[in-house]
This record gives sequence, C-alpha cells and structure tokens, in this order.
Amino acid sequence: MPRRTLLSPEQRTRLFGISTDPAEMAKHYVLGAEDLALVRTKRRSSNRLGFAVQLCLLRHPGQGLGFGEHPPEAMIAFVARQLGAVPATFAEYALRDQTRREHAVELQKLLGLRSFRLADWRACLQVGANAAWATDRGEPIVQAMLAHLRTERVLMPAAAVLERIGLAARVRAHRRVFQVLTKDLSDSARTALEKLLRVDPELRRSRFGWLRDFAESPAPSNMVALLDWLSASARLVRCSTHGIAFAGFMGGQGGRPLVSHTSRPAMACPARYSPVRKTQWRPSSVSDTTAPASSSRARAVSISSCGTPSRSPVSVTSSSTGSPRCPSSMASASA
Repeated sequence: MPRRTLLSPEQRTRLFGISTDPAEMAKHYVLGAEDLALVRTKRRSSNRLGFAVQLCLLRHPGQGLGFGEHPPEAMIAFVARQLGAVPATFAEYALRDQTRREHAVELQKLLGLRSFRLADWRACLQVGANAAWATDRGEPIVQAMLAHLRTERVLMPAAAVLERIGLAARVRAHRRVFQVLTKDLSDSARTALEKLLRVDPELRRSRFGWLRDFAESPAPSNMVALLDWLSASARLVRCSTHGIAFAGFMGGQGGRPLVSHTSRPAMACPARYSPVRKTQWRPSSVSDTTAPASSSRARAVSISSCGTPSRSPVSVTSSSTGSPRCPSSMASASA
C-alpha cells in the first residue's frame, strides 16, 4: 500500500525546493557586506564558495547542505558571481565532508539556529492542528509549521517528517470538529446518526452513502430518485432544525423513503405552497377573498405549525358587484 502523503510533488518542491528563479534567488540569496567579509575568511576558493552556499541554504529554505547534495547549477552560479569565483570549484568542496560539517556548525552558531527536537515536533503538531481547523489542504498546514519553525529559528527537518506531522495534525483537527458537532446531541439523535452509517439491505449500502451519491442531471429518468433524495433531505433538515431525533426518517419503512410513501407537498421543503383545487360557495355576507378579473386561478395556502400544508376553502367574488363568479366565467373574462 502506498504511503499517504500530504503534499503533491509540485507543492513539496515549492515549499522545500531550492529556487532557481532569478527573482526568488535575488530575494533569498543576495549576500550582504558582513556575509562577504565572513566568506573571505576562508582560504581556498572552493571553501569560500561552499561556505557561501551553505549560508544561503540555511536562510532559505532552512535545511542546509546535506551529505552528497549538489544544489542547482543556477543557484551556485548566482552565489559564485557575487564572490567572483568559478562555479565549477564547488565540486572540490563537496569531496570533503568534514569541511562541510565544520562549516555547518559554525554557521548554525552565527545564525542562532538549533536542531529539530521532540518539543518542536509537539509544537508543530499543535500549530498544524490549529491550521487544519480552517482547511484540509496540506500546503497551508505545512506553511504554518514552517513559519513557526522559522520564527523559533529551528533547522527544518526533512519534508517527509513535516508531512507526517501534518497528517497527524489534520486527524486531530477532525476529531475536534466531531466533538464540537456532537457535544450537544441527544442519545436518540446519536442513535439515528449511527443508523445512517449501517448498510441497508434494500439499498445495499448505507443511507449516508445514498444521500451523498445522487444524480444531479435533471433527466426524466432521474426525477423520481431526485424526489426521493429531496424527501429524505427535508426530513433530516426538519429534525436538525427542531432538535429531535430522526424518527420520521429512520423508523417504519426499513428502507429509503419512496415517493409513494411521502406526500407530495412535503417533499421539497417542510412548508410548500399548494393551489386550491376546489372552491366552496358561501353567502355574500361572509367576508370573502376578492380576486382580480385578470386572475384565472385563485390560490390560498394555510401552513400548519408542523410543516404540513392544509387547504382552506376560498370563494371568489366579482370585483365590481361582489356576487360569486364561477370558474368558467372567470376563464372567459380572462380570455
């Protein structure tokens, strides 16, 4: 099984790689007067160039020069031009590892850097968890840890080490999110949520998976499935809004709610406008709802507190005389 990674190859290069872009090299690898004076204390040209390269790498990205490592030629040439040295002399510096280690210790003392320790591992875990609270993306998490290490003047560990810390930090952030979301749930609500994760024999998968996987295309063949999904989602929304268990969704049928088992007005949302299909004639003395002459159809809605719409009788009267008008006369008037 391949090892889980937090960063893509491009992101890893961007965060830990040695830049060869002229603008980036001018930002990180320009040597000041004090730096040049320190470099000139070394006797050989190869040692001066190698010492300057290590100085630049300790500043950015912050890992120094490892055994057998050879920085990009563009970066070596950029540093060599500032020293008036030949870039090819760097190969002689890489042959003697003892000189590299001595220079690394000297530069760490001058720059006030220290090695990565267990306390730094724990601090990075906390910093990464705080960053993962806002995002699941790996690059911002690692960037937060790198910024913390640079502030504390700690040498950067290998990219794989920070990736493992970032993965652990993201898991910790997920647990924290779950605790915040579930701390106020009742026992009945917890039970209903657990039922969502169980495999339904009729669906052959969990109801949670069925809710997540639905057809988005408005094709005629998908309309029944979309109505089923809207019905189930509406029940979940009503339950979460009123703070009750998912008894209406979870109990009874044993499978997913079907269109035939659910009233049409309650499918899309708890309260839905419904046209009046029948009218009831009442005496003119009763206060009636007056409809304009251009209206071809009267609509009235009475929404109950539980979210189920109920139809209330409405009589349509003439706007001029107040006498009842039949639907046929309304249709002719509108025509």
